[in-house]
Amino acid sequence: MDCPSVLKIATVESPFLMEIVQNKIGGIKLMGIEGKVLQIFLEILNIPFELVIAEDSEWGRSLSNGSWTGMIGKVHKGEADIAINTLAMNEERLKVIDFSNSYAVDEITFGVLKPGAYPNSLVFIYPFDINVWIAIIFVLFLAPLLFRFLMNAANSYTEIMFQLWALVLRQSANFNCDTYRNVILFLSWTFFATIVSFGYSANISSFLMVPLEMPIPRDFKELSEVVKSGSVGCIAPKGSFAIHFLATSDKEYLRNLAQTITRNEWYISDESSAGDAAIMTDRNLLKLKAGQEEWKNYYMSDDSVLTFITGIVMKKNFCYKEKLNKIISRFSSAGLYEKIVQDESFRLFIRDSKNIHKTLAEIPLSLTDFSSAFIILSVGLSLAMVSFIFEIIYHNRCVKS
Repeated sequence: MDCPSVLKIATVESPFLMEIVQNKIGGIKLMGIEGKVLQIFLEILNIPFELVIAEDSEWGRSLSNGSWTGMIGKVHKGEADIAINTLAMNEERLKVIDFSNSYAVDEITFGVLKPGAYPNSLVFIYPFDINVWIAIIFVLFLAPLLFRFLMNAANSYTEIMFQLWALVLRQSANFNCDTYRNVILFLSWTFFATIVSFGYSANISSFLMVPLEMPIPRDFKELSEVVKSGSVGCIAPKGSFAIHFLATSDKEYLRNLAQTITRNEWYISDESSAGDAAIMTDRNLLKLKAGQEEWKNYYMSDDSVLTFITGIVMKKNFCYKEKLNKIISRFSSAGLYEKIVQDESFRLFIRDSKNIHKTLAEIPLSLTDFSSAFIILSVGLSLAMVSFIFEIIYHNRCVKS
């Protein structure tokens, strides 16, 4: 078979994966994970090459007329000899093209923008959820009635209520404990008040020191629900086999997610295209921008929908197949793909290091954090002042009458 004098390589430019940069002498420099992988292969092959960019920016999907889009389409139509950029091997693609040996194993997952923390201005309500608050309020108003009945006390409901509330607020209370019945009632309420009071104090202290972060979707089912509700978008590589996999899944929430992405044409176009949307793509790619590290803007889900192996797409009977497979085998054995991913992650860290924000634990408490306390105090003082004025007016009228 005749080997081409110039190797035509189909690809798609994508941030962090395949970046084509013009150098000072008019040549090109390949950047990104897949760009560096291709650069290594080309240096060993040592033959002239030409890049063929897929105009539709798709990885490759089959159409109803039997043709293919994207990089797969370029090789299928003979416009390119090979294609590279995280192209996954699957049975449908192998019917029209060949694949080299695999040089990476990856999986489809998603990353979501770190949402930040709840405002500390409402921190006083965070220690308990709504059900606990309702239960506590119910007990605070019902308990004085039960105490008045069980103790046969002459005190009014209001007097007993303030006595019980004082214990919850860690204040002294004057209880009549002259009988065993009253002692048991007093100790029972003291135990309840201690648990509620100290539990509240411990939780509110923790929320002030390390603010509570807003919830985020942790798996694909939760992601599908928030995307369906319209609160979050989700972008994915255009023409990716992952969208086709979701669209044909037996799980309804995955099909809904794929339909929403396709209907709204939510595709990754450049580094800034995500905005506030979730990103569904390869885990190795997401590692560059998503993770627990402070400088990364996204959290990466532990969930995945499928695992796949990537290789170089080749036209049928490609003459350099055996040589290229030998190169890839040595490349994989040396663990160079993982090394390239780590190098790219470090490069992004250096680039974005100036934009690292303080962690939640490093941000000092501000006046805004205590605004709710000052507001409640102001409202209380205002109500007390209004009550005081009315008492004076009422007293003066009574004296005159």
